[in-house]
Amino acid sequence: MKIEDGCLYPDDRLYVVEHDLWLKPTNSNSMRLGVVPAFLFFVGKPRKVNFRNVCSPVKRNTALAILSTVKTEAVLITPFQLMVKAVNEQAVANPARIAEDPYGEGWLAEVTAMEEFSGLSEAAEAGEKYRVKNSKRGVVCLKTVPDYQITIFGETCEGILTQIGDYMKAHLSVGETVHIVTSDPATEVDMISWAEKTGQQLVDLRRVEKTLHVVFERKI
Repeated sequence: MKIEDGCLYPDDRLYVVEHDLWLKPTNSNSMRLGVVPAFLFFVGKPRKVNFRNVCSPVKRNTALAILSTVKTEAVLITPFQLMVKAVNEQAVANPARIAEDPYGEGWLAEVTAMEEFSGLSEAAEAGEKYRVKNSKRGVVCLKTVPDYQITIFGETCEGILTQIGDYMKAHLSVGETVHIVTSDPATEVDMISWAEKTGQQLVDLRRVEKTLHVVFERKI
């Protein structure tokens, strides 16, 4: 299921909206657990991930993992008491996989529930709950989870584009991305033209009401 903010909620799993997690049974005794993409667009692309130890019990409402991003140290909280059966070693070695494929190879852990639990939502219900939650957070799901995010203010389009170029040169390495958020006088055409002139890659561009969301990748 996909809703108007661009976020995707596959029908083949359940969601714990309060904790920004998805769950998918792997057999009668265990389930695979991962993080919902909308949460990644809120906290940023993971650069490091720390998990609980395998075969360790984790009490309800305690930390299961910590995702380190440029913006924050995001703690993932368990919705019920569980046992960690396995962690995704690919995600440990390459945390960007969590953002690149959050419903697939970017899963976090395999767990077994140690108590009865409730509060799970199917895709349609989760989508409606996230529509409200994402609006409050200012989250829009784009084609990729960016490395950085900035909100830019400017009186002219030229001033906004100058700020974007200066920020990319100062903070981004080649191959990294930045999410630009602006409601000032910059248009889709301006962003496309600027990317062509500067040799940077326009990854995504979306207007939500009066706000323009743009993702650029530094190419040079």
